[in-house]
Amino acid sequence: MSERSPEQEQALTDRARRCSEAVTLALLGQGESVVGRWVAVSLAAGRTDGRVYDTKADAIRHQLHEQQCAYVCIPRDGMTERQARTYLAFTEGLYHAGYRLADPDHHMQMPARREQIAPTLRAVRRAR
Repeated sequence: MSERSPEQEQALTDRARRCSEAVTLALLGQGESVVGRWVAVSLAAGRTDGRVYDTKADAIRHQLHEQQCAYVCIPRDGMTERQARTYLAFTEGLYHAGYRLADPDHHMQMPARREQIAPTLRAVRRAR
């Protein structure tokens, strides 16, 4: 992934904190019924529209610009700030490589290990 300035790093950290809080609050506020459902997270701000969607396609349909959001499937144990930071950075990297994560019929699986993320992004860029 590309180098970020200190300001960009801080902005990503702030967005990740807001994303983590939104995902975890959705889980805490509505309980197990939201596990496996979706939230749309603004890549610019890390905020959601406050809604939980039944499907990824529903989340996409309700956004003005689908590629300005990351789509998070709510996990059973919430989302840590570190997980949110990695996911937002990965999503941005894929969008910049020309990949459409917003495809409602495809769910891109982010690599589980940090050292696998950059090679995955390079492979996506080469495939385009």
